Amino acid sequence: MKYCIIGIGNHAKTKIYPSLIKNKKNIVYTVTRRKKNSIKNLKNFTSIHSAYKFLGNKTIYIISTPPFKHFYFLEYLLTKNVPYIYCEKPLLTRLKDYQKLFKLMKNNQKIIEIYPYKKTLMYKKFKEFYRNNKNNISKIKLKFTIPKLPNQTFRDKSGIQNSLLYDIGCYPLDLLISSRIINEVEKIKNLKINNCKNQYIINFNYIDLKIIINVGLSKYYSNYIKLTTKNNFKIVFNKFFFARNSKKNITYYKQNNKIKKTIIINDKNTFVTYFENFKDISYKKMLIFLKTSFLSLKILEYINK
Repeated sequence: MKYCIIGIGNHAKTKIYPSLIKNKKNIVYTVTRRKKNSIKNLKNFTSIHSAYKFLGNKTIYIISTPPFKHFYFLEYLLTKNVPYIYCEKPLLTRLKDYQKLFKLMKNNQKIIEIYPYKKTLMYKKFKEFYRNNKNNISKIKLKFTIPKLPNQTFRDKSGIQNSLLYDIGCYPLDLLISSRIINEVEKIKNLKINNCKNQYIINFNYIDLKIIINVGLSKYYSNYIKLTTKNNFKIVFNKFFFARNSKKNITYYKQNNKIKKTIIINDKNTFVTYFENFKDISYKKMLIFLKTSFLSLKILEYINK
């Protein structure tokens, strides 16, 4: 299969590109104006126009540019009737662009927001547990923090759309919405936000659930989901949004916060086949993904207003 990566930042070089070349039958092209960022021995185009002229629409395009540039490339590729487009999260940073997107899309076109964590075994375990115990859950805490920012990225630019709230905050919101824990902005009550040095702590009630989202910069890397039951037992899904080879654990705590048991999971690198499973996603399922993305942005705007 032919793939074209648009935007060659660190994420594209270290995660997307290595996953594509695992299958030696794949042919990879790139689009970047900065030749020093291009990947050695790959044919690079300096514009999406020249790339499309050469590759046509029988290519899987992967948009890995800063989020504020996503709509430009999505609009171009949709008007060229490209059937499969992958795009980094957050898909869009302005709600009005979703309306334009839905008008441009045709029935044979699919846009897939890149969330490889949804292919992990940990994600499957969480979904199973929550489905079987949702009536007994009183609180959900989602924490995803990193110790420092990568150098020279779009995150250095001003504007809330380039902030860690949008860049990392979309992960917990995507999970909450896709798991049907949240489905309406209007049901969010008692919203409280604390923002200090690029760390966002967001508290709110959703029907009878207490939800805490902690994203951004922190002293240590954290990536977990903690569920608290109505009788004060706790379950922690650690390294939850991590989508590469890793040992992960699910820890059950007693009411006194002592560990009851820990389950070790050997999770695989879900990037490896992520971009080859595009035919498995139906148009109907893709529309659900887009509606999740739209609601996620709507909540981010609500939080930030």
